[in-house]
Amino acid sequence: MISLFLAEWQKIAGHRWASGFLIWLFPIGITVIVAISILTALFSPNTIQILGLSTAKWTDQMINIWGITSNTLGRLLLMGFTAIIFGGEYQWQTWKNIIPYRQRASLIFTKFVALGAFVTIAFATTSIIWGIGVSIVVSISGEANTPTLTGNMLTNFLANYTLTAISAFISVMISAGYAALGALLTRSVVGAALVGFIVTIMEEISIAIFLLIQRLTNIQPVVNLYRLTPTFNLRNVGSWINNGNPFLLQGLDFPPANLYFSMVVLLVWVFGLILLTTLLFKRQDITS
Repeated sequence: MISLFLAEWQKIAGHRWASGFLIWLFPIGITVIVAISILTALFSPNTIQILGLSTAKWTDQMINIWGITSNTLGRLLLMGFTAIIFGGEYQWQTWKNIIPYRQRASLIFTKFVALGAFVTIAFATTSIIWGIGVSIVVSISGEANTPTLTGNMLTNFLANYTLTAISAFISVMISAGYAALGALLTRSVVGAALVGFIVTIMEEISIAIFLLIQRLTNIQPVVNLYRLTPTFNLRNVGSWINNGNPFLLQGLDFPPANLYFSMVVLLVWVFGLILLTTLLFKRQDITS
């Protein structure tokens, strides 16, 4: 299993242009921003005001950067990358050479895990660079870095940070699930991307669809189905971590969801997508 994971990791990393422009763009870009900010802070004491960092907490900054993985644009970028990874197996016919020697279930599962780990590590790197960079800029400007390190604070921060990273990993796995199903259906990168983009966008606007159905049918509970979508639950997890409150939409009267509810729903989505992908993949004729 370890050798299979390493092989999948190398294949993912081998997509240099795709990983560079869609994934490593974030840590590289944030490094450039940090470098420019530090140079600016050395010559201008007002840098933290200009950058809106006068009241910034390094803990919040490190956690907030993970929000990219759950917002619409970030999810679409992840979708593009995962479409290349899964669709490319068909387009470049690489699976034909390895399928006879590997169990399909373990191959699919390992590809999901390797992809999720690859993206999560990239964003963890981005988060750490940004957190350190913000602290340096604030220190250069003569302000105190807050919060001060204490045992209790560090414990709470690590708990929230770990939960945020897990949420990001889940977001990547869901995007990978959409792309994998698109690849299975179309056997191409473009097809996988289109299917993934359409499903993601439909999921993002599903609240409007549920509201329309509710008004047309007068069935009030229909709108509650939105609480079962990845979009809602990713935002709910983020809201609990960042604000300590559930994610709410004004004008909608449905009960708030706690953190555990959202994590369970997201995990069901992940395992459901992996299971569906595996079942379809095991029935597919790869050699044709």
